[in-house]
Amino acid sequence: MNIYEMTDRFPAQCNWKYQDETVKEVLMKDSGYIKDLILLNEKFAISESCFEEAKELTKGFTDKRSPEIINDVKQSKIPYDYDFNDQKLLEVNRSKLSK
Repeated sequence: MNIYEMTDRFPAQCNWKYQDETVKEVLMKDSGYIKDLILLNEKFAISESCFEEAKELTKGFTDKRSPEIINDVKQSKIPYDYDFNDQKLLEVNRSKLSK
């Protein structure tokens, strides 16, 4: 399990979308990507303090992508905003931290 802080950098040699950028940098331009990592990557979590800061930074963010299914398929790699004030996401992240 990799537990990330805001100032931690994503590995430069990996197949992740963002490489050698801090969690905070990625969060500000593509918070949906961090959300997807928490939900879909069993080895990725952010610390409690990082999650609290993410909640403040992303407060009021909304996904501006088209709601149409066909467009979502086309736009799956496009950055999108996500508000971290989400109880489900918090619970998933906390469960990873407790492992």
